Amino acid sequence: MSREDLGSRTPTGLAARPTPCVTPLTQDVPRTRPGESRTVIKAAHRYEVVDIMSRLQIAGARYHFIGAGGVGMSGLARLLIGKKAIVTGSDQTVGVATSRLNGLGARIHLGHSADNLDPATDVVVVSAAISESNPELQMARRRGCRIVKYAQLLGELLDHFEGIAISGTHGKSTTTGWLVYCLKQAGIDPNFVVGAEILQLGGSSGSGNSDLFVVEACEYDRSFHNFKPSVACILNIERDHLDCYKDEDDIIESFSQFARGTRADGLIVASGEDANVRKMLSRLHGAGTGARIVTFGLESRTGDAGVAPNFSARNIREVEGLYQFDVFQDGRPLGPARISLPGLHNVRNAMAVIATAVSIGIEPERIFGAGADGVSPLQGFQGMDRRLMLKGVFTAPGSESEEDLIDLIDPIVNPVNKVNKVSRPLREVPDPSDGRRAASDGIAVLDDYAHHPTEIRASLAAIRQRYRPRRLWCVFQAHQYSRTQALLEDFARSFAQADKVILPEIYFARDSEASRSAVNARVLAERIRACGTDAEHLATFAAVCDHLEKHVRAGDVVVTMGAGDVWKVADEYIQRLRRDR
Repeated sequence: MSREDLGSRTPTGLAARPTPCVTPLTQDVPRTRPGESRTVIKAAHRYEVVDIMSRLQIAGARYHFIGAGGVGMSGLARLLIGKKAIVTGSDQTVGVATSRLNGLGARIHLGHSADNLDPATDVVVVSAAISESNPELQMARRRGCRIVKYAQLLGELLDHFEGIAISGTHGKSTTTGWLVYCLKQAGIDPNFVVGAEILQLGGSSGSGNSDLFVVEACEYDRSFHNFKPSVACILNIERDHLDCYKDEDDIIESFSQFARGTRADGLIVASGEDANVRKMLSRLHGAGTGARIVTFGLESRTGDAGVAPNFSARNIREVEGLYQFDVFQDGRPLGPARISLPGLHNVRNAMAVIATAVSIGIEPERIFGAGADGVSPLQGFQGMDRRLMLKGVFTAPGSESEEDLIDLIDPIVNPVNKVNKVSRPLREVPDPSDGRRAASDGIAVLDDYAHHPTEIRASLAAIRQRYRPRRLWCVFQAHQYSRTQALLEDFARSFAQADKVILPEIYFARDSEASRSAVNARVLAERIRACGTDAEHLATFAAVCDHLEKHVRAGDVVVTMGAGDVWKVADEYIQRLRRDR
């Protein structure tokens, strides 16, 4: 079996893409009989699906993941295991992701060593965090193994499916997970890889029995250019990742290139409100793309163009901190919808889900129509790990109560990972008044991934609207010195909805020493205070927890926020609240 270098040919275990294998059926087709390779999805829109996996020859192929503990890398590894591949790998730390992979039959080593690489390895998959000096990567090059980046392998897999790729500066993990959940509830079993855990599905990836493949498409390092999907969704475009983009126009052009990669007979689903998305769409006209374009958004937010989106949310109203609205397609009412995720930004995410699902042939009522229990798939979705995730409402120190009001985190039972951040929902769809009522009597603790000024503003506004706190405490760990420096003034103005902001040191990731010396958390605290919000720098997580333990009172809400490891503060603080009651 030949092994060739990056980008030279289809990887071992994959074959060249044939004619698209999804064909809409106009009549019922019998289910697969013994010996047949065809599968029929019994859903609102039925498809004939050929046996893709037998073509790909993934079963038995050997993949080695360097940096296997990341959400995306571990998710892709789990999907390959589900397709009967042999997976090995390594990571610098032992955690939930690597332990789960080992439990599924993989062999994930602790630490990086040339000895970890099995001589029979076909493909070596490298995360963006791995440097050329990595001993396993060097050994792979000496042996002539095929070496691919995570996004490249995911893109090559996507080529063999009817791919749906969700992109955007903000909201792509939530929207991708939401779409996967709704498709499953509608009777379609997609393959998927998402950059965060889908709480109700117990993971960030899944191996389905249909030929739909739903992925989160990240713009960092232009990695989403590896994807040539049947459906491309663009939620929004904003300045970010300025360590690999020159300016905002460079980012818009990168999204344009991603959209141009949509198959000629495919579909582009795009925000009709976002100004930069509209600029991107204008660049597609005359660029030779044959893909159909549909837009989504809020009726009152059509932007400078003044053109209503194809799919719009109208009559938007807030009830107990959650949203209800009416869905329209090209001016025609499709029906009422409700969501269980707080924040107006999640109405936009929901509209992206609806526009995508309906545009590929799913009947609207299968997505946002109420089922026998009165709850639709759209409303039933409870969210993603670390996205406005309520970890619990806990008894305040000194209270006479001995029981927490809402506790969504299992006790620590994992001897390897001392902080267990796996949530357990209390019921399929919480009563809208539960969180607000409990938060007024105790201390609500949330965790959120927001790490960009726009995301911070949206999350804080959603928390304040949903929980109506006496005081809103935000423990924000900035992610990357380079991002903090480039967006410093935007960050400083983004905390107006918080009463108290605590800043541990900035999370170091992909940064240079020059950017590290140009800014720090103390400087950010000073700029936030200059904008009128109470902020202070406390360097260590222990100091942050000490401060929270001393000053937070009943009726307050605490949210840990950032893309680093600030979630550890939430979990340590929760342990202290349990201990002190």
